[in-house]
Amino acid sequence: MNPTDAPEASSSPTFQELMANCAKEDLAHIGAIQTFACILVADPTTRNITACSQNAGDVFQQPTAELLNQKLDTLLGAHIVSSLAVAAMQKSFVLTLPGALALPSGRHHVSLTTQRNTLVIEIEPVITPLLSEAQRQHIIHRPLQTPSPNVLSEVISEFTSRFSELVPFDRIMVYQFLEDWSGQVICEKGTGFPTSMLGLHFPASDIPPQARKLYELSSSRLIADTQTQPVGFVGVTQPPIDLTMSRARACSKVHIRYLENMAVRASFSCSIMFKGQLWGLIACHHATPMHIDLQVRLDCERLARSLSVELMRIHAERKMQMIENFKQGAAALIERLPDLIGGPQDFAPCGKALCDLLEADGLAIIQGEQVYIFGSVPDTPEILVIHDIVASKADNRFFKTECLSSIYPDAVRYSKEVSGLIAMSTASLARADSQDLVFLWFRKEVVATVQWAGRPEKSDNPIQLTDGTHVLSPRTSFAAWAEERRHTCRPWTSEQVFKANLWVHNYARKRNLSRIMPGEDFGDTTPLR
Repeated sequence: MNPTDAPEASSSPTFQELMANCAKEDLAHIGAIQTFACILVADPTTRNITACSQNAGDVFQQPTAELLNQKLDTLLGAHIVSSLAVAAMQKSFVLTLPGALALPSGRHHVSLTTQRNTLVIEIEPVITPLLSEAQRQHIIHRPLQTPSPNVLSEVISEFTSRFSELVPFDRIMVYQFLEDWSGQVICEKGTGFPTSMLGLHFPASDIPPQARKLYELSSSRLIADTQTQPVGFVGVTQPPIDLTMSRARACSKVHIRYLENMAVRASFSCSIMFKGQLWGLIACHHATPMHIDLQVRLDCERLARSLSVELMRIHAERKMQMIENFKQGAAALIERLPDLIGGPQDFAPCGKALCDLLEADGLAIIQGEQVYIFGSVPDTPEILVIHDIVASKADNRFFKTECLSSIYPDAVRYSKEVSGLIAMSTASLARADSQDLVFLWFRKEVVATVQWAGRPEKSDNPIQLTDGTHVLSPRTSFAAWAEERRHTCRPWTSEQVFKANLWVHNYARKRNLSRIMPGEDFGDTTPLR
């Protein structure tokens, strides 16, 4: 669907309804593309063109309507069609043929995809890159230059600098998603904008779930000019064309407004993946229109994948080092325990050491109705209530939160002493099995100041789409706005989660609790920091 301005509805939707509408906007079937490319849609069996973008006639120098029902063989040539025929044997494919299509106006890139039994052929002109192929390959493949190749911030800084060598955007940032899908700019290069975004936080609603899904499926996203009007389609387009893999897919009007409010005229983003999930973005902004050649964008995608590989390498090396460092300490802790554990009180000799293990302020160990406590913790009845709440929310044996009052509002009463926890069980968090031990590590409140890129609340003036749906309008200011955050503890790191898991595994092995699977790793998907 093409978003356009429309009269306001007679009844105003609530804030919650506007938020829900934003999350439901169908970005993959937006029904339009950007002007820097054209699209042909064809039947995979007959290879007849059934639909095309309204600007396709300009590329082939004939009326757009006359392209309908022509065969792809006529327009694209034998070389491209033969490649298409081989690829089309797969249920789903994406095939890029850089510079493969020669037309009177010059050479064009061709990208072929299948979506719902439909061939989608995307065509855009070749633009002579600023750097040669050899120069770009050197930037992508040269060895790391950072003096500390295992320091995440240094590696990210070097890759951001390499990006700035490949594409001349005014500002290049690395944006990391946090566990609640809010994000933070952790690296920034360039001086093309008057204010810096470095260190600023952005709410999760700035990049809603369906947009994050598209970033996972498609490695990069170029918006060449926010001020051009999207190009629609002619021909049979029912069901709506799936533009998930289209490089020129048009943008949501909300996102265009968002960029305009930031004084951004062009943007380019590459996905950073970690263990099959979206970890972050390399995000580029420019104050004027910017069209980057497809081949250069593919090079940028390779560079982003190389950064993903480095994240995995750093994570694996950290993990191995952590295991080695942990072995001796864990063994010493276990040896201090009696041979037969009669109940949680038998952990008293190592209560402080277990707190120190996770840099926690308090510890509770639960077995049935028995509770051992150490340090800064709620009273025993409250601990049992918290345990029951955590058990109902836990994924397998593990749960963590930095804001206990978010799941148990009564915890606000003692948030200065207890604001967050990690829970880990020797089997499950279900209290029905009195033989299982549950470890609860607690942390005190740390009043923190979060610097947001503008006040996170959206504008009061909604945007209406052509189907009558109202969605939230982006905020108009991205100036730094400080929020004091209370009733929260210091964030638990992936390393601390992993240590908690290692402790339970080592204890379980010592006590021959064979139900514990040694391959479990609850820290692997926590974002690296």
